Amino acid sequence: MCWAQKYAADYAMVNNYKYPEYGSDCTNYASQIIHEGGGLPTTSQWNIWAGTGTLAWKSWVNVGAFCTYWGEVRGNIGNTCSTLAKVNQYAEPGDFLVWRNQATLEYEHTQFVQSKTNGEVYCSQHSMPYYNKRLNSRYNRKFIQREHSLSARLYIERIIKNS
Repeated sequence: MCWAQKYAADYAMVNNYKYPEYGSDCTNYASQIIHEGGGLPTTSQWNIWAGTGTLAWKSWVNVGAFCTYWGEVRGNIGNTCSTLAKVNQYAEPGDFLVWRNQATLEYEHTQFVQSKTNGEVYCSQHSMPYYNKRLNSRYNRKFIQREHSLSARLYIERIIKNS
């Protein structure tokens, strides 16, 4: 298990007291995984302590700004997947799944790929916290409407690779 997976496991169900907790906390949790678990330092463009409302703070806690920073600025964009089969094919432990609304094109949610067993992805997340849950069992129209209000489209961000 890499450090990122260990951090994600330790803090999937509880908040790390060193960081503020938000009602929609999925991207804050993802950033903590990268920083604490992946060992990547904060930057002038990605920093929880930069001040509420700053671009650096937004790229830490807001899924759209997070995706822009890690995908476009840092070049870690992965595959766009419109089916669960594609997510299971391309996603690997250490990746992040970024949910995007097909109608509005707004980014809405971030999940961490905790593990992969028999070709199926298992995720951990905040904002309805859970640890190492099989994505296939949570990915259906009812789940999508209840938790995310979006059509099924996932973007894979390759930020931390399992080492």
